[in-house]
Amino acid sequence: MKNDPNLIRKIKFRAIGTNWYFEFFEDVQIDLVSRAKDIIEEFEKKFSRFIDTSFVSQLNSDKYFNNPDDEFFELIKIGKDANKVTNGSFDISIGGILEDRGYDSNYSYIPKDNRNQVGNVSVTKGEIRISPNSRIDLGGLGKGYLVDKVKNFFLKNNIKYFLINAGGDIYATSDNKEKIRFELESPFETSETIGELLISNSAIAASSNSKRNWSYGGTEYGHLVQTNKLIRNKIIKSVYTFGNKCLDVDIAATCIFLSEVGLYKKISSYYNVQYLILFEDGTFTKSEGYPAELYLNK
Repeated sequence: MKNDPNLIRKIKFRAIGTNWYFEFFEDVQIDLVSRAKDIIEEFEKKFSRFIDTSFVSQLNSDKYFNNPDDEFFELIKIGKDANKVTNGSFDISIGGILEDRGYDSNYSYIPKDNRNQVGNVSVTKGEIRISPNSRIDLGGLGKGYLVDKVKNFFLKNNIKYFLINAGGDIYATSDNKEKIRFELESPFETSETIGELLISNSAIAASSNSKRNWSYGGTEYGHLVQTNKLIRNKIIKSVYTFGNKCLDVDIAATCIFLSEVGLYKKISSYYNVQYLILFEDGTFTKSEGYPAELYLNK
């Protein structure tokens, strides 16, 4: 039987600086997939700090933004909530510091003079305002939020069996009611895995500096920046999370990576996620409900 060119099962593409992958366990109209990609493109145009005309870039330039739409308001509120939960360790006003470190719109990875700092972010229905020497970055929550948005679009259009993978932020329903198997990539050696888990109607994410990192002048840099001085007896290599919503697992993974030990359980409870933390020395700790089968020695 000839394949129908209007139906699709798999697609890979690049958006918001990462690789996306949709897989459908049923035939799906290609028009619906195109509309899902439009949702992603529109989100990037509005909220990327790498696009000069985006809402975020306008805010970063003017230091205020009048009459934000509901989505912009919600994203800023989510970021401020995470800042409160982590006692300031998660901070959406980190954008300028990332640019100073070389993580800029040109991906130059060439550090500049330290001109920026984290600062206050205030938000009302009528206005968003930030401190003079700070810039907003929504990278710690934007992908997870967007995956949930695409997931809701698929479900609304009666697509039941699918997975969405946005650079490791993943949501999956099922393969015709069968759980879907995922491997946990090792942050020490990407060709190896540290465990696996089966999920359905659930989300998983990971947070680590092992991939998005660079060196300049003998100094190592990463996209996850700790602005608070933390007391830790071990250095985190990677954080893996599991939960019901991709936004929750995405932001929780980053929050845990950036926060002090005493906040891990609080973050897990606030976002209703389970977690696995892998340390630089190869040891790990996890919440009781993290569902993976691990190949690690504690």
